Amino acid sequence: MRTNTLPTELLFFDTDSLSSFLRIDVQYLLSILYKNRIVIPKPVYMEISKAYQGNGFLRQRLDKMIKDQEAFVKEIEYTKKEFDLYRQFINGDNELKMAIGKGEASCLALSIAYDGIIVSDNLKDVQRFVELYKLKHLTVSAILKQAYDESFISEDYGNQIWQQLLDTGRKIAHEKNFSEYLNHNNG
Repeated sequence: MRTNTLPTELLFFDTDSLSSFLRIDVQYLLSILYKNRIVIPKPVYMEISKAYQGNGFLRQRLDKMIKDQEAFVKEIEYTKKEFDLYRQFINGDNELKMAIGKGEASCLALSIAYDGIIVSDNLKDVQRFVELYKLKHLTVSAILKQAYDESFISEDYGNQIWQQLLDTGRKIAHEKNFSEYLNHNNG
């Protein structure tokens, strides 16, 4: 049963979360849930282009999402607040005195500048910033739960996706499967 509780803000995807969906070819879930609000910061697009050269299908799947206008690439504009934030995050010149990668930094800067949602499973790098800036934050497991809550996937299919992610070496949540995640996050 649909709950109609989907976010309406722009979603800024980090490489880890986006590539999780691309790797197992379920990016259509993102398009169904968040069409026209999926933002790929340019540094994330470049990371996927360079880091996954041996897996060209990831870039092809991402390019198709962009071509089909399901997602768009966003540059960090040098003349705007987002660039100052981005620079502070990659240089460690911020309140936390912590330097992070360009993908995570671009997602954080754009989420702050555009009052959006950061989508990242790299909690080690982003969680403290999410808390400091009081940002909305989603992970792959939270997105799968939204797809389930909106009746786009069944619990069984969620378990299949979860296992595929684990089989590709992705770390998602602490639970061993989607059913367990649902049990811990349904209240």
